[in-house]
Amino acid sequence: MRHSRQARFAAAALLALAPGCPALAQANRVFASARTGSDLNSCGNINTPCQTLQAAVDQVAAGGVVLILDSGGYGPVQILKALTIEVPTGVEAFLHPPAGSAVGIAAGGSDVVVLRGLTLTGGTSAGIFFVTGQALHVENCRIEGFRDGIVANGGGVTVYDLFVEDTVIRDSTDSAIEVGEAVDPGTVRVTIERCLLVGNTRYGFDCFDTCVALVSGSLAAGNGAGLSLAGSSAGVGGQLTIDRSLVANNRLGGVLAATTNGASETVRISNSSVTGNGTGGGLRQDGAAQLLSRSNNTVEGNTPDEVGAIGAYSPK
Repeated sequence: MRHSRQARFAAAALLALAPGCPALAQANRVFASARTGSDLNSCGNINTPCQTLQAAVDQVAAGGVVLILDSGGYGPVQILKALTIEVPTGVEAFLHPPAGSAVGIAAGGSDVVVLRGLTLTGGTSAGIFFVTGQALHVENCRIEGFRDGIVANGGGVTVYDLFVEDTVIRDSTDSAIEVGEAVDPGTVRVTIERCLLVGNTRYGFDCFDTCVALVSGSLAAGNGAGLSLAGSSAGVGGQLTIDRSLVANNRLGGVLAATTNGASETVRISNSSVTGNGTGGGLRQDGAAQLLSRSNNTVEGNTPDEVGAIGAYSPK
């Protein structure tokens, strides 16, 4: 299953990250307007904005800001450098790709990309495909109806970061957030804070092998499974920490920790509620993985509440 998914993601990345339009200029701040813009403009002036997000991204200097001025459709975009895309409160900037990903990122190894306030709807690949870069921040976004909401693979960067905050990801035909399913993903440090991962066919969050992740203040509900950490490489020890979160009504299980081939993954959960989850159980441990639950959790009403060896840990 995972090898076929790797090939599928690689093919999608090639489509998603095709070269964009040639840049007309390089400015530290570039503007885009779906209503009044033109991609023939020099878009560093608020009075002459670009029309599409791709044209604005092509014109902005590395490390600069693309500011969306008004509501409308802005098309898919490929990002090859450090930048920030900013959508102000009250503005709806829609990215609805005809095929592939809405946002593809293949930035440099030290580049940081910030996506703030975007609305991504309906595509055949990932809403956001993070192939390379040092860090990606996804803040206050809505991602709906893709195969996967966010995919992060790392592309050979040794250590990289994914931050997802105040974001809704729902109705994916696969998973809301998929991390580390690549041949050499590097160490993926993931922070998921105040997010809703709901109605996704496979997982709310699926983290693999070298993932080191925190899920805090979030909801994983109505998915195939809620939150999962899996490993299949000997000597690899990923970690998933869950705090102040609700994992509920997922059909195939709530919180899962699983390993094969000598991998050693660890999941810790505290201050959280796990309830109404189906056949995989509320808390499920498989193989050599550890699943550790503090006594301040509520794990009730699942089918069953626990599967495998569920350990405990105390506050320090």
